[in-house]
Amino acid sequence: MRVSSGTNSKPVVKCLNKLLRANFQAIILVTGGVDVGENMKKSQRSAFTLIELLVVIAIIAILAAILFPVFAQAKMAAKVTQVISNTKQLSLASLMYQNDNDDMYHRLRAPATAFSACSKDPSCDQVYGWEDMLKPYVKSPGIMASPDDGIPRNDCLSGYSTEQQTWYKISYSWTHHQGGQYESTDTFGVAAYYDAENSVSAGSLGSPAGTITLYELWSTRNYGRYTGHWRWDNKQIGHDILAANANPSIPSWPKALTIGWCSSADGLLAMGAHNGKHVYGFADGHAKAMDRSAIMTRGWTYTMAQTATTKNLLHFSGLYGQ
Repeated sequence: MRVSSGTNSKPVVKCLNKLLRANFQAIILVTGGVDVGENMKKSQRSAFTLIELLVVIAIIAILAAILFPVFAQAKMAAKVTQVISNTKQLSLASLMYQNDNDDMYHRLRAPATAFSACSKDPSCDQVYGWEDMLKPYVKSPGIMASPDDGIPRNDCLSGYSTEQQTWYKISYSWTHHQGGQYESTDTFGVAAYYDAENSVSAGSLGSPAGTITLYELWSTRNYGRYTGHWRWDNKQIGHDILAANANPSIPSWPKALTIGWCSSADGLLAMGAHNGKHVYGFADGHAKAMDRSAIMTRGWTYTMAQTATTKNLLHFSGLYGQ
């Protein structure tokens, strides 16, 4: 191609001609001497068809459907492992406490302890509870929280964050002990609450390796600045279905009871659970995940307590480990 014009434009025309020839040579060089239109046709023929793309997408979807549940199960297993580790550490902390306190179990709270006058001060501990008694024996209060505990805490203070109000979550509780007429039917645990009562001694346990002393209890009112929540009737720990002779039992998470705390019906209470499994700590320091229904015979009564053929792993006597 040549561009022509008047006499005065000859230098410009020569320059344009050189530029056009250079560009055409570059195109030939890049395409390897093959017609550009032919290359475009080949490129179009080498692309994926719609059917091929749909097949690839379907294969990816099938693999995702197979792998995602596996990943979820692996994540749940890791959380249960962490809970077992936390439970074991707290159980061992209790054993160390006993060694320093005449072989006696700690209490659920210190005697004659009520709400502190500093209840409106978020920097002050309101109640000296079992979490405070065991604190010297644990590396961090963080082990008192379960990774699956989804119940929010609230100390009923306005103008402060949750962490300022509550300090840290407590996801555990200890079986309750009260001597006398209820000891065989309801209060057959290890840790005392009322001032007139004493916790049991480790030496009085009939079967430390077969006696559950620690369990997961998730509650709005279970946190470090207050104290660990607890249950007077240990039968509620054993079953999530109402027995004829028991108080309304506590459901397993993700189900929960509605309770009053800062006001009416503003709190939640549940037995901690992980995909249907519950983690328990035993008096000898070990921990394991079990079905909740496997720890005691349903509808525990005084008559059942008179025979060793029934099962109650919560009873400190160790007589009911069938």
